[in-house]
Amino acid sequence: MALGPSRENKEQQHLLDLSTRYKEITDQALKSHYSDEVFDRCQSLRLATVFVRRNETFTYDLRDKGHTFAFKSELNSVSEVKASTKDTPFKVRYYSNHRDLEDLFQKDGKVIEPSAKGIESWLETIYQSSRGLELGTFDASLLTIVWRKQSTNWDTLALGYIHDLVTVVHRYTVEVLSQICKHERVRRGLISVLLEQLVERYAKGIDHVRFLLECERVRRLSDSIPSVMQDQFLGMCPAFQLS
Repeated sequence: MALGPSRENKEQQHLLDLSTRYKEITDQALKSHYSDEVFDRCQSLRLATVFVRRNETFTYDLRDKGHTFAFKSELNSVSEVKASTKDTPFKVRYYSNHRDLEDLFQKDGKVIEPSAKGIESWLETIYQSSRGLELGTFDASLLTIVWRKQSTNWDTLALGYIHDLVTVVHRYTVEVLSQICKHERVRRGLISVLLEQLVERYAKGIDHVRFLLECERVRRLSDSIPSVMQDQFLGMCPAFQLS
Protein backbone atom coordinates (compact mmCIF):
# COMPACT_ATOMS: atom_id res chain seq x y z
CA MET A 1 0.00 0.00 0.00
CA ALA A 2 1.46 3.32 -1.09
CA LEU A 3 1.93 5.92 1.61
CA GLY A 4 2.41 8.89 -0.72
CA PRO A 5 5.43 10.27 -2.58
CA SER A 6 8.80 9.38 -1.13
CA ARG A 7 11.08 12.03 0.29
CA GLU A 8 13.49 11.47 -2.60
CA ASN A 9 10.76 12.15 -5.14
CA LYS A 10 9.75 15.32 -3.29
CA GLU A 11 13.34 16.60 -3.36
CA GLN A 12 13.66 15.83 -7.06
CA GLN A 13 10.39 17.65 -7.76
CA HIS A 14 11.57 20.62 -5.69
CA LEU A 15 14.82 20.82 -7.68
CA LEU A 16 12.87 20.53 -10.92
CA ASP A 17 10.60 23.38 -9.86
CA LEU A 18 13.62 25.53 -8.98
CA SER A 19 15.31 24.88 -12.33
CA THR A 20 12.09 25.68 -14.19
CA ARG A 21 11.62 28.89 -12.26
CA TYR A 22 15.28 29.87 -12.78
CA LYS A 23 14.93 29.34 -16.53
CA GLU A 24 11.74 31.42 -16.66
CA ILE A 25 13.40 34.35 -14.90
CA THR A 26 16.57 34.11 -16.99
CA ASP A 27 14.64 34.00 -20.28
CA GLN A 28 12.81 37.16 -19.27
CA ALA A 29 16.00 38.83 -18.02
CA LEU A 30 17.80 38.24 -21.33
CA LYS A 31 14.84 39.51 -23.35
CA SER A 32 14.39 42.54 -21.08
CA HIS A 33 10.83 41.44 -20.27
CA TYR A 34 10.62 42.67 -16.69
CA SER A 35 6.96 42.07 -15.89
CA ASP A 36 7.76 39.48 -13.21
CA GLU A 37 7.70 40.99 -9.72
CA VAL A 38 11.16 39.57 -9.01
CA PHE A 39 12.65 42.30 -11.21
CA ASP A 40 11.00 44.97 -9.08
CA ARG A 41 12.34 43.44 -5.89
CA CYS A 42 15.88 43.28 -7.28
CA GLN A 43 16.87 45.70 -10.04
CA SER A 44 20.23 43.98 -10.58
CA LEU A 45 18.39 41.00 -12.10
CA ARG A 46 17.56 43.12 -15.17
CA LEU A 47 20.41 41.40 -16.92
CA ALA A 48 19.98 42.70 -20.47
CA THR A 49 19.88 46.29 -19.23
CA VAL A 50 22.98 45.80 -17.09
CA PHE A 51 24.80 44.36 -20.11
CA VAL A 52 23.78 47.26 -22.33
CA ARG A 53 24.99 49.82 -19.81
CA ARG A 54 28.34 48.08 -19.34
CA ASN A 55 28.75 47.71 -23.11
CA GLU A 56 28.20 51.44 -23.54
CA THR A 57 30.70 52.22 -20.80
CA PHE A 58 33.27 49.95 -22.43
CA THR A 59 32.71 51.67 -25.78
CA TYR A 60 33.29 55.11 -24.27
CA ASP A 61 36.32 53.94 -22.29
CA LEU A 62 37.91 52.38 -25.36
CA ARG A 63 37.22 55.50 -27.40
CA ASP A 64 38.61 57.90 -24.81
CA LYS A 65 41.34 55.83 -23.13
CA GLY A 66 42.11 53.00 -25.53
CA HIS A 67 45.12 54.69 -27.15
CA THR A 68 48.50 55.57 -25.71
CA PHE A 69 49.12 58.82 -27.58
CA ALA A 70 46.40 61.43 -28.13
CA PHE A 71 45.17 62.20 -31.63
CA LYS A 72 45.44 65.73 -32.96
CA SER A 73 41.71 66.42 -32.56
CA GLU A 74 41.83 65.75 -28.80
CA LEU A 75 45.16 67.28 -27.79
CA ASN A 76 43.63 70.33 -26.11
CA SER A 77 41.16 68.33 -24.02
CA VAL A 78 43.82 65.78 -23.08
CA SER A 79 46.17 68.54 -21.92
CA GLU A 80 43.42 69.98 -19.72
CA VAL A 81 42.66 66.57 -18.22
CA LYS A 82 46.37 65.91 -17.61
CA ALA A 83 46.68 69.18 -15.74
CA SER A 84 43.72 68.36 -13.50
CA THR A 85 44.31 64.65 -12.86
CA LYS A 86 48.12 64.53 -12.75
CA ASP A 87 48.23 61.04 -14.30
CA THR A 88 45.62 59.57 -11.96
CA PRO A 89 44.93 55.95 -13.04
CA PHE A 90 41.66 55.55 -14.91
CA LYS A 91 39.04 53.18 -13.47
CA VAL A 92 38.51 50.03 -15.54
CA ARG A 93 36.21 48.10 -13.17
CA TYR A 94 32.68 49.18 -12.26
CA TYR A 95 31.66 46.15 -10.17
CA SER A 96 33.52 44.81 -7.17
CA ASN A 97 34.55 41.15 -7.24
CA HIS A 98 32.24 38.56 -5.74
CA ARG A 99 33.84 36.58 -2.93
CA ASP A 100 33.31 33.33 -4.87
CA LEU A 101 35.53 34.61 -7.70
CA GLU A 102 38.47 36.10 -5.80
CA ASP A 103 40.89 33.47 -7.14
CA LEU A 104 39.66 33.74 -10.73
CA PHE A 105 40.70 37.29 -11.59
CA GLN A 106 44.21 38.62 -11.83
CA LYS A 107 44.96 42.01 -10.33
CA ASP A 108 43.40 44.71 -12.50
CA GLY A 109 45.85 46.84 -14.45
CA LYS A 110 45.88 50.62 -14.64
CA VAL A 111 45.12 52.92 -17.53
CA ILE A 112 46.49 56.45 -17.80
CA GLU A 113 45.03 59.23 -19.93
CA PRO A 114 46.45 59.34 -23.50
CA SER A 115 49.78 61.16 -23.66
CA ALA A 116 49.52 64.85 -24.50
CA LYS A 117 52.68 64.45 -26.57
CA GLY A 118 50.39 63.51 -29.43
CA ILE A 119 50.57 60.70 -31.95
CA GLU A 120 52.04 62.80 -34.77
CA SER A 121 55.05 63.83 -32.70
CA TRP A 122 55.53 60.26 -31.54
CA LEU A 123 55.28 58.82 -35.07
CA GLU A 124 57.79 61.39 -36.28
CA THR A 125 60.21 60.25 -33.59
CA ILE A 126 59.67 56.59 -34.51
CA TYR A 127 60.19 57.28 -38.20
CA GLN A 128 63.32 59.38 -37.72
CA SER A 129 64.88 56.65 -35.60
CA SER A 130 64.07 53.89 -38.11
CA ARG A 131 64.81 55.32 -41.56
CA GLY A 132 66.46 53.12 -44.18
CA LEU A 133 69.20 53.94 -46.70
CA GLU A 134 66.75 54.62 -49.51
CA LEU A 135 64.76 57.84 -49.47
CA GLY A 136 61.45 57.53 -47.65
CA THR A 137 61.89 53.87 -46.65
CA PHE A 138 61.35 52.15 -43.32
CA ASP A 139 60.92 48.61 -42.08
CA ALA A 140 57.30 47.52 -42.56
CA SER A 141 57.47 45.77 -39.18
CA LEU A 142 57.29 49.23 -37.61
CA LEU A 143 53.57 49.20 -38.36
CA THR A 144 53.23 46.25 -35.98
CA ILE A 145 55.36 47.94 -33.31
CA VAL A 146 53.40 51.19 -33.58
CA TRP A 147 50.08 49.37 -33.41
CA ARG A 148 51.07 47.41 -30.31
CA LYS A 149 52.24 50.53 -28.52
CA GLN A 150 49.22 52.62 -29.44
CA SER A 151 46.78 49.87 -28.37
CA THR A 152 48.55 49.01 -25.09
CA ASN A 153 45.51 49.97 -23.01
CA TRP A 154 43.27 47.52 -24.83
CA ASP A 155 44.38 44.61 -22.63
CA THR A 156 43.51 46.31 -19.36
CA LEU A 157 40.22 47.74 -20.63
CA ALA A 158 39.06 44.48 -22.23
CA LEU A 159 39.96 42.34 -19.21
CA GLY A 160 38.28 44.82 -16.89
CA TYR A 161 35.20 44.58 -19.09
CA ILE A 162 35.02 40.78 -19.13
CA HIS A 163 35.76 40.60 -15.38
CA ASP A 164 32.80 42.90 -14.79
CA LEU A 165 30.51 40.78 -16.98
CA VAL A 166 31.56 37.59 -15.19
CA THR A 167 30.88 39.31 -11.87
CA VAL A 168 27.47 40.49 -13.05
CA VAL A 169 26.48 37.01 -14.25
CA HIS A 170 27.63 35.34 -11.05
CA ARG A 171 25.85 37.85 -8.85
CA TYR A 172 22.76 37.30 -10.95
CA THR A 173 22.94 33.53 -10.45
CA VAL A 174 23.37 33.84 -6.69
CA GLU A 175 20.63 36.46 -6.37
CA VAL A 176 18.08 34.50 -8.42
CA LEU A 177 18.67 31.44 -6.27
CA SER A 178 18.18 33.55 -3.16
CA GLN A 179 14.87 34.82 -4.57
CA ILE A 180 13.42 31.46 -5.58
CA CYS A 181 14.97 29.18 -2.93
CA LYS A 182 14.19 30.28 0.60
CA HIS A 183 15.86 27.30 2.25
CA GLU A 184 19.39 28.51 2.97
CA ARG A 185 20.87 25.02 3.31
CA VAL A 186 19.47 23.94 -0.06
CA ARG A 187 20.60 27.20 -1.69
CA ARG A 188 24.14 26.87 -0.38
CA GLY A 189 24.24 23.27 -1.53
CA LEU A 190 23.16 24.24 -5.05
CA ILE A 191 25.76 27.00 -5.29
CA SER A 192 28.45 24.65 -4.01
CA VAL A 193 27.54 22.06 -6.66
CA LEU A 194 27.37 24.61 -9.47
CA LEU A 195 30.40 26.71 -8.54
CA GLU A 196 33.11 24.52 -10.07
CA GLN A 197 31.35 24.34 -13.45
CA LEU A 198 30.52 28.05 -13.36
CA VAL A 199 34.12 29.04 -12.65
CA GLU A 200 35.25 26.79 -15.50
CA ARG A 201 32.86 28.57 -17.89
CA TYR A 202 33.96 31.99 -16.62
CA ALA A 203 37.62 31.09 -17.12
CA LYS A 204 36.95 30.01 -20.71
CA GLY A 205 35.29 33.35 -21.42
CA ILE A 206 38.26 35.26 -19.99
CA ASP A 207 40.71 33.09 -21.96
CA HIS A 208 38.77 33.81 -25.14
CA VAL A 209 39.13 37.55 -24.57
CA ARG A 210 42.88 37.08 -24.09
CA PHE A 211 42.99 35.11 -27.34
CA LEU A 212 41.20 37.92 -29.20
CA LEU A 213 43.61 40.47 -27.76
CA GLU A 214 46.54 38.37 -28.90
CA CYS A 215 45.09 38.13 -32.40
CA GLU A 216 44.48 41.89 -32.59
CA ARG A 217 47.60 43.19 -30.86
CA VAL A 218 50.41 40.68 -30.44
CA ARG A 219 50.58 38.82 -33.72
CA ARG A 220 52.26 40.41 -36.70
CA LEU A 221 50.09 42.93 -38.52
CA SER A 222 50.61 41.16 -41.83
CA ASP A 223 49.43 37.87 -40.31
CA SER A 224 45.96 39.34 -39.77
CA ILE A 225 45.65 40.32 -43.45
CA PRO A 226 44.51 37.67 -45.96
CA SER A 227 47.47 36.48 -48.05
CA VAL A 228 45.79 37.62 -51.27
CA MET A 229 45.78 41.20 -49.95
CA GLN A 230 49.26 41.40 -48.38
CA ASP A 231 51.00 42.56 -51.58
CA GLN A 232 48.31 45.21 -52.08
CA PHE A 233 48.64 46.37 -48.47
CA LEU A 234 52.44 46.59 -48.58
CA GLY A 235 52.23 48.34 -51.95
CA MET A 236 50.17 51.09 -50.31
CA CYS A 237 52.85 51.87 -47.72
CA PRO A 238 54.92 54.18 -50.01
CA ALA A 239 51.78 56.21 -50.71
CA PHE A 240 51.22 56.64 -46.99
CA GLN A 241 54.83 57.79 -46.57
CA LEU A 242 54.47 60.49 -49.22
CA SER A 243 51.03 61.72 -48.13
